[in-house]
Amino acid sequence: MIGQMRAAFAKLVIAGQAQLPLSRICLQLTCPNVQQVRSAVTGFNSHNSDQLWKSISVVSKNGARRGRGKKVNARVIKDLYRNQVLGDGKVKMVWPGLNTSVVRGRQIVQQEKLDTPKEDPNEAVREAKEEKLARRKLHPLDRGFSSANICGRNLKNTTNLELHKDFDFRVVDNRNVCHMTGLVGRYQTAAVVVACGNGNGLIGLGAGKSMLRLKAVQKASTRAMNRLVYIERHNNHTVLHDFFSHFYATKVFVSRKPEGHGLKCHRVIALICKLAGIKDIHVKVEGSTMPMNVAKAFVLGLVRQKTYQDLAEDKKLHVVEFDSLRRNFPNVLASPTVCRKNADIPTTESLDFTQHALDGRVRYVKPRQPPFFTKLKGWEVHLKKEERSRGYRQNLYELTAKYGETRSFLADKYPEARQKNKIYKF
Repeated sequence: MIGQMRAAFAKLVIAGQAQLPLSRICLQLTCPNVQQVRSAVTGFNSHNSDQLWKSISVVSKNGARRGRGKKVNARVIKDLYRNQVLGDGKVKMVWPGLNTSVVRGRQIVQQEKLDTPKEDPNEAVREAKEEKLARRKLHPLDRGFSSANICGRNLKNTTNLELHKDFDFRVVDNRNVCHMTGLVGRYQTAAVVVACGNGNGLIGLGAGKSMLRLKAVQKASTRAMNRLVYIERHNNHTVLHDFFSHFYATKVFVSRKPEGHGLKCHRVIALICKLAGIKDIHVKVEGSTMPMNVAKAFVLGLVRQKTYQDLAEDKKLHVVEFDSLRRNFPNVLASPTVCRKNADIPTTESLDFTQHALDGRVRYVKPRQPPFFTKLKGWEVHLKKEERSRGYRQNLYELTAKYGETRSFLADKYPEARQKNKIYKF
């Protein structure tokens, strides 16, 4: 400190502003409060707080081999400098060299007490804690699968990432993965799978990994936009046909449903359906239910769907739909360029459309248990009374759809086996 003052005074002498000799000035500056103290270097002032905590929590190699110190990382390491202001305490003081300079102008700053209004020492801590721990209120539609996890959330409303304005982005899977390295040890990263879609047939899946979860979400969102595919839909509300798909140990059986049925499927598949614009579907998932595998199996099945024209060309037959909502009225969906006749179709060939669409696989449907009253004697009496009219209306629908009128299959041989001039009100 004396050396600094001498250097400052030497500059004044050179500038012609000093009037006293240097030796006399130094004698006047010598006082009990200003002393040159040798700075001792010890372990407490040469290491930071992290190194000090590690010195008391580290385990030697021999101790680690014997199984000691397994929960060292679980200890709560305290921050020694948290909420501490250098030189300030309960009594506000001026400490030269700590919270103020030693020399102010040509005078040495002395220790003194500051008469300042009393402030709450925890006010700044409370404000910081409220700002950090304040829970951001989310809209119920943006909370995702659960409020604690990012899966299923709307990334546009819950993050500040730069995303495409015409697409909706949702997190499908969120995991912490790690692997051992010889240099760093256990290397942990965040693995995220994001699905994006515009609600009109476009869907994309992307995966990303990073040390920071938000950065992994940004990577996955970018890759999802680069891998967009278009999905064909029937009347813009369901899939074209029933299909089977699998990805590793995950098997997916998809069934087409009429309008108004809704989404009855796994929550990951329901999320992808909303992004692609599919409103009515029924999906049965068998095997592994890992979210990433379920999403990939379903998207692969959507991409591999065949159009009605492709199905007609494969079988060389007409594709006809019998819709129960239209009382099984036949509707021709596609016709092949060359159609086979009945004589060309072998008897061993299966004409079941569902079996053909599922690639020869049929999902096992567990039969329902009959209700309890079917075992009672009164139920047998009821069946005998209703035997004549049982299935009458259903048979009427099927005959009208098949022949265009209410007639028997023997009507060609026996013309009287036909009802004429009779109008039915359904």
